[in-house]
Amino acid sequence: MKTKKSYLLIIIFSLIISCSNPSTNPDNNNQNTSSSVKAVTSGVHTIQYGTKTSEIDVTDEAQLKTLWITLVSGKNVYKSSDYSAVSGNFDNNANYYDSTDTVNIRTKFIKCAVYEYNNKKYLAAVYWDNKNTGMPSSYRLIIADENGIEQAWYGGGSDESVIPDENTQWTKYDFVFGYLKEY
Repeated sequence: MKTKKSYLLIIIFSLIISCSNPSTNPDNNNQNTSSSVKAVTSGVHTIQYGTKTSEIDVTDEAQLKTLWITLVSGKNVYKSSDYSAVSGNFDNNANYYDSTDTVNIRTKFIKCAVYEYNNKKYLAAVYWDNKNTGMPSSYRLIIADENGIEQAWYGGGSDESVIPDENTQWTKYDFVFGYLKEY
């Protein structure tokens, strides 16, 4: 009798363990997507930013900045895709403010670049997080994808004077930074 109970318990535990372990790669969030980004440093490419696309020389930093500011300037960022709660907003210089502190810049806009993510080239912005003190990385890389979702990565260290470049290793957050209603 004890042997049957032992086998039954082993089978139950085996089922629990096998069902609780995802069979997919953790990098794909069960959507066949990658979490990595790669800098695009030369050439003329069609880039995505929100629902818009532009063909641009990726070394034209002034044009990249203009596109980003046009995308986010004065826009609210929402906590969810139902747009029921605002988490913060961008000013006219693309700096981000939390809704709980509309006076102090939460993340300061630094520069733009082009990064490949999920086999598409996106306009990306680099930000410095003013409230991330004491952490190993205070830089953020943010894209607004074609669904208005702010995808974000951290990297680049904690020295504000050392601005990330194409060699910076970025690590994707496991949550969405926010949602743009108008993108």
